[in-house]
Formats: sequence, structure tokens, C-alpha cells
Amino acid sequence: MIFSREELRNEMLHPPRRVDGSPVPAFDPAGVPVVTYPLGTPGAPAVTIHMDGEVVDFIPVPASHTGGDTVIRFQYANAIYIGDFYRNFGYPFADQANGGSIRV
Repeated sequence: MIFSREELRNEMLHPPRRVDGSPVPAFDPAGVPVVTYPLGTPGAPAVTIHMDGEVVDFIPVPASHTGGDTVIRFQYANAIYIGDFYRNFGYPFADQANGGSIRV
């Protein structure tokens, strides 16, 4: 089962054209998220999953890198997964065409 932010699912169903104006290739319907969650309150989990003795929180991040930015927190392991949301050099890519920004 695929989880995602509402914005990401919408972008997958209605992708913007490429920079050169050409349409993007057709998507595989099997890859479209079936469970979505909103941005909600910044810093608060939008989804919590209890799995194999672990508590996993999906914490949405306001549009920055892409429309689906989410931090995954594993409470008992005291670990987070942030994907490519964080970079320790230069400015990160901000998907401005879809609302991303480097502004706080």
C-alpha cells in the first residue's frame, strides 16, 4: 500500500508538462498512492502506524523540495528518515513549478 501527501498524488495524476513543453510519459496506475494525508499542523504527525512493535510517524513538511516532502520518524528507534529533503551543501532543489520554495 502506497502512502503520500495529497499534493503528490494530485501531481502524479495531473503532471505538469516538461520544461520543453512536451507531455510527460503515461504513468503506471499501480504506482499511484491509495492512502493520502494533508499537510496539517507543521511538525505534527499526519499519520501514525504501529508496526512490529515500532511507532512510525509521517510528518509532512511544507512545500520545499517537492510536493510530497515528509519526514518519517521511528519513535522507539529514535531515528528519522528525511530522504533528499536535507543537503549539507549548496541550495537544495526547490520544485518552484509546483509550489516549492527555499523561503521559510
